[in-house]
Amino acid sequence: MDTTTSDNAISYRAFSIAKLLHQGTPRDRWVALVAWLALGIISIAFGIVTVSQSLYGMHLTFGEVHIYLTLYPPQIICMLLVLGFGWVWGAIPAYASTFVLALYAGMPWPWAVLFACADPLGFAIMVIGYRAIPTRRNLSSWLSWLYYIQLSFASAICSSTGALIWSYTNHVDNYGVLSVWYGWWFGIFLQSVFIAGPLLAWLWPKMLAWRQRYSKPISNTPGDIRRRILYMLSTVTAGVLLYGFQTMRLSIHQSELAPLGDLTALRHALNLMQQTLWAFFWVFAVVVLFTSLMGYQIYRHWQEKNDRLLLESRNLARTDGLTGLLNRRAMDEHLQAAFDRLQGTNRKASLLLIDIDHFKRINDQYGHPAGDAVICHIAALIRQVAGEQDTTTRYGGEEFLVLLPQAGTQDSVLLAERLRSCLDKASILYEAQSIYCQVSIGVAELQAGDASYSDWLRRADRALYEAKQTGRNRIVIGR
Repeated sequence: MDTTTSDNAISYRAFSIAKLLHQGTPRDRWVALVAWLALGIISIAFGIVTVSQSLYGMHLTFGEVHIYLTLYPPQIICMLLVLGFGWVWGAIPAYASTFVLALYAGMPWPWAVLFACADPLGFAIMVIGYRAIPTRRNLSSWLSWLYYIQLSFASAICSSTGALIWSYTNHVDNYGVLSVWYGWWFGIFLQSVFIAGPLLAWLWPKMLAWRQRYSKPISNTPGDIRRRILYMLSTVTAGVLLYGFQTMRLSIHQSELAPLGDLTALRHALNLMQQTLWAFFWVFAVVVLFTSLMGYQIYRHWQEKNDRLLLESRNLARTDGLTGLLNRRAMDEHLQAAFDRLQGTNRKASLLLIDIDHFKRINDQYGHPAGDAVICHIAALIRQVAGEQDTTTRYGGEEFLVLLPQAGTQDSVLLAERLRSCLDKASILYEAQSIYCQVSIGVAELQAGDASYSDWLRRADRALYEAKQTGRNRIVIGR
């Protein structure tokens, strides 16, 4: 499954009608309304063509293989609307087109009301599948294609339940029912894979801009995901059981209708049963493959999510919650690694130990939230002044430590002075109050005689202490 580090980037999102009406430009609203109505009218027209041209249950023969195929263009249009913009956008024109064609074909309206639910039901399977596991619908990888194919099959099986109502209301005989049913789900499946799929991949970039502006995010809690997966698997299982029951029942009934003495009729009935059994085998095989793929993707998604959570927890354990800088524990690890790497070499490295002057006075005068704002401001300034190779940390309450792995004393003093002067010349604005603060900085370069990084750090600490004792707002070099 083509997942990314952010589930929200690929989660199924509905194109919000309410958001479009309230936030969309007049042009966007008119374009969306006119395009949607036009596609709905086209779907209704194609539905009538399907009936008038008898594009359902068409008998095709390839050698000894008999295939029944139904072509239904409205399903392609509505599938693109469902996957591109949301279930409602595709379900409404799908229902309308099926309802109108049913009335046009002479189906009693109460049956037409029920019959028109078939395609929206199939589209619901697609939506549940994409909501259950975040997967890219631009079909940019073979895994996303495979998942789309599996969902298309499950959707086609559920949509094909309408064939039973069609056959019943049109008084189709038992053999004809099997033909119509096979043609229905097989035709929808082929349309979804070979027409709707490539169109979706091609149109997806054009849909994306609209989706990002007016998409409605869905809940993505673990409980919601579990329920969606359960709904999808339950529906697929029920659909396959219904398919198997109906195909076996119809084929057995067809064999029972054959006269006992008519060998041709018996041979035809046995051939029909054989084709039915093979069809059911392939349906069952696809469902097993679908379930296996689903299980693999659930495990993969769960593992990737756990890895992200583990990485985030590790990062949180190594960072300061207020400033986002490394915390003292993480900095000690960096200091040890730098000391081990630099020991016995002629390479230079330095430490800057920075302390905010009279920080208690700031807290007492302006309050602790203001003190936190000062700490965050200085942390951001240190990030700005330090180089990409430098490591910064909040080492204590109002103390910061900067590791400069490629700087000697002279370069370190220049950086420290830049930081000190920036603070000395500007104020920090907090809730319409200007807060002035200064820092004292101790600088210590790594020396050959340092037995551990603690010796190195101790000299920086002594230099900082001297800076504070001799007047503050200054830089002292540790010797």
